[in-house]
Amino acid sequence: MFLVLFACNFGTAPDPADNADRFFDVPAGATARGLGASLAAEGLVPSASDWTWFLRTGADGSCIKAGRHKVRRSMTASALLTSLCGAPVPKDEPFTVVEGWRIREIDEALAAKGWIQAGEYAAAVADVSAYRLPFERKAADPKANNSLEGYLYP
Repeated sequence: MFLVLFACNFGTAPDPADNADRFFDVPAGATARGLGASLAAEGLVPSASDWTWFLRTGADGSCIKAGRHKVRRSMTASALLTSLCGAPVPKDEPFTVVEGWRIREIDEALAAKGWIQAGEYAAAVADVSAYRLPFERKAADPKANNSLEGYLYP
């Protein structure tokens, strides 16, 4: 008969000196146990099996929430689980459309942020017939071309 002992250090962090904030994405439908390999690959836990043993010792992994979570390698397993069970960090990033900007200027600003390829926004708003407008456009209107230029408000 053999007795195998596993040495799992749940009370210590994988890298106590690394306090850099990182983001870890929990996919929709993921389970705490299913995250073990990803957490280990990111250096957030020593190994996937250590994470599984931590959960088996009574840690409640049923509370994890899908989304992006701020974590650090200096977190203990317990602190990591608390972070994964907390509210996800929003992926919002502010963007201001300055009043008076033309479509091409909005397009350039979005492309400069890397959110679109140059010309994508201009192409998306180029054809008025693709949108249901809450107002009627008059044929005699000098802006009555086939563009939303002059009708978009920041």
